[in-house]
Amino acid sequence: MLIGVKTYLAALGLAMLGIAQILEGQVELGIQSLLAAAAAAGLRHAIATKPTDRRSLGILIAIGIITTTSTVNAQPPIAIQGETAYTAFSLVRLHAVQVDAKAGILWRVHPALGVQKATSPRGILEFAAPPGVYEVELLAISQDDGIIRVDEARSRVTIASVAPMPPMPMPPPDSPGGRLDPPKALGRIRFGNAGCTATIIGPRRSDGRWDVLTASHCMNGVGSRGTFVLQDGRSLNVRVQVHQRKADIAWLVTEDAHTQLPYANLSTSNPPVGTAVWHAGYGVDQPGNREDGQVSAIENSDGQLRFTLSVSSGDSGGGIFRADTNEVVSTVCCTSGLARKVSMWGGSAERAKQLRPTGAEELAPESPEPSEEVQRCDFRPIERQNPILWLHSTCGWGQADEREYGHLTRIHPMLWLPRE
Repeated sequence: MLIGVKTYLAALGLAMLGIAQILEGQVELGIQSLLAAAAAAGLRHAIATKPTDRRSLGILIAIGIITTTSTVNAQPPIAIQGETAYTAFSLVRLHAVQVDAKAGILWRVHPALGVQKATSPRGILEFAAPPGVYEVELLAISQDDGIIRVDEARSRVTIASVAPMPPMPMPPPDSPGGRLDPPKALGRIRFGNAGCTATIIGPRRSDGRWDVLTASHCMNGVGSRGTFVLQDGRSLNVRVQVHQRKADIAWLVTEDAHTQLPYANLSTSNPPVGTAVWHAGYGVDQPGNREDGQVSAIENSDGQLRFTLSVSSGDSGGGIFRADTNEVVSTVCCTSGLARKVSMWGGSAERAKQLRPTGAEELAPESPEPSEEVQRCDFRPIERQNPILWLHSTCGWGQADEREYGHLTRIHPMLWLPRE
């Protein structure tokens, strides 16, 4: 009887040791101690209920030891179910399947550094961990007729690394100091008493100055000096560098170098018929208002495109932009009707590209504008048979208009005029 008590006390001691080892993090040693305690208690109970000889006892002990470390083939094997690949910062969630309802469940994750896990409800493991590869171990501990059984399953989980942040885009090397902002690139120009709209075109020139695109009927000729006023109120001195009457295109250049100017890009090719376009010039009808239209004809022999678009006096020279790319495809020249959507014309992007200054040349010599006394603007019919259609003489050189802009009869160049 005393021997039996000692066996039970030894089993109890082993059980307490196993619990202490588990609490200290020595899980494997703790499980072994618990299994040894359960085996000792179970064998002592078997001896007490059915006496046997030493030989039978040895066989029973061997069987008990073997069954504590192996799986009974009659039972289906346990398994770990769940995803094995996770994105960064995801919560890993795994399920224990084929586990006896009475079995104790132990989850282990290796490596354990940085792992935060939860094991409730029963049979579920959830954990968060840094990116890496983790071995997950599932132990199911059960007892059947005094025999301790430990089933084991393993799985490997991969948590992906965080994708590296893409590098910040570098500013365009060919436009230092400027910013691409087509709507803000539009501004007013004034030569003498007459005014129009113009567009700053990037990239900035190598000498720090900027090219400005407008219509040639807005000023006298090469060397003319004027002012360009941005929407934020800044005023830039400009000088005419290229003046082409046939396509009604003029390139101006700022007299000084400037930084931090808004600009638009000039299209490298003319848009096809049907392309949606817009403009927002300083016409007297609705200054700065966006008007939408479309391309209605390809480039003609004068180097101009035809559009269906609404313009008014003062819109002349303003950029006409593709709606999809916001690139300049033309400049406002002339129209067959004011302040309503009708046929109108403008110098093409391809012709403007051919005429653009190279950026290496010196500014054109200054050419004085006509005197204030001569700059008296009027309206007069060019085609006597149709007095409704007018050509606006360009404030001081009306004879030159009639001679040089003869191909523009039946249409209106669009300047704005100071009120009397």
